[in-house]
Amino acid sequence: MKTSKTNGLSRLLSFLLIAILLICTVGFAVNGWQSNPNDEPDSGEVGDKTDKTDENTDGSQDSTDQNDTQNQLPPDSDNSPPPIETPKFYNTITGLEIEETASFTTPLGFVLDPSAPLYGVSNCDLAIEFPVEDGTTRLLTYTTDSSLLWKIGSLTSTRAFISGMSNFFGGVVISYGNDDVVKYSAWDTSKIELDISKYSNSYYIENTLYVYTSRDLITGVLNNSNTLSKNVYKSAPFEFSDDCVTGAREASSVMIPYSATSEVSLYYSEQSEKYLYFKSGNRKMDMLTGKNVSFTNLFILFSNATTYEKAEGTELVIDTTSGGNGYYISHGYSTEIKWSINENGELIFKTLSGEKLTVNRGTSYIGYFKASNSSKVKFM
Repeated sequence: MKTSKTNGLSRLLSFLLIAILLICTVGFAVNGWQSNPNDEPDSGEVGDKTDKTDENTDGSQDSTDQNDTQNQLPPDSDNSPPPIETPKFYNTITGLEIEETASFTTPLGFVLDPSAPLYGVSNCDLAIEFPVEDGTTRLLTYTTDSSLLWKIGSLTSTRAFISGMSNFFGGVVISYGNDDVVKYSAWDTSKIELDISKYSNSYYIENTLYVYTSRDLITGVLNNSNTLSKNVYKSAPFEFSDDCVTGAREASSVMIPYSATSEVSLYYSEQSEKYLYFKSGNRKMDMLTGKNVSFTNLFILFSNATTYEKAEGTELVIDTTSGGNGYYISHGYSTEIKWSINENGELIFKTLSGEKLTVNRGTSYIGYFKASNSSKVKFM
């Protein structure tokens, strides 16, 4: 009986001993897992401060730097550099945007016979028409874009008051001959002109009547004659508006009666917002492009004219320097204007109240017409 009690007590003590060993082992294991791997204190001020410092180093310090950077940027900044604006260049005469190289290109003015087949007119910046004797006219077309001009014409002879336009618009006036007989001091100026009839390799003749040239032929002559230096467009006689400019009087069509066989009619197309050019009742096509010659802006300038007697008959001289009245027509409407040459020798268009005229961007047509016949110009 005692033996049984003794054995039971021994087993109980053994169990307690094993339990204590297990508890100690588990506690050691748990303590070991929770200890700092660098043998730093598990708790205390030093340990806590180190942990907090590490946390601020990893997080708060970065946040502070970002806030400081953001405070230095302008409001609503997205941290990206501002876009670089590309400079824009505009044609002086049309007001339309062009490539930079075109802004330094010498404009070329070609003296043409508008009654003949025309090539290379539809891309001109400006066309100026002048009456001459016998009821005929001559057309001076200015362009800075000769890249597509593989054929230009039909060219005809010039006169001092026609070539004198280079004093107002710049560039080089190119013609086939010069039939001036009357020399008048008002046009004896520093005009720049090139008579290609003096250069056999600069033109060709078709059907024994029509004289034509091309971009390549003209370029060769101009380079050899040194006429291209500093001859870019001068200031336009008007200013441009980004809003549509219209006049007070309806003008869906305009008729300029140079003569019964050489009248000019211009019809407004709402689709293209341009005036289509007709000569003697027929559409005037650019044979180079197959398009009707057309313009955004029209100007009719009434001018004094003098007829001089000469051996072969008469010579009509248009006064392009004394100024006068006229019309500006665009987008189906017209308005009265005044034109003059200012003290700097510049052609200026003004409103009746005296401000410089503001026009729509685009190509232009200028028609000089005898002031004595101004009432014959018709609007419809």
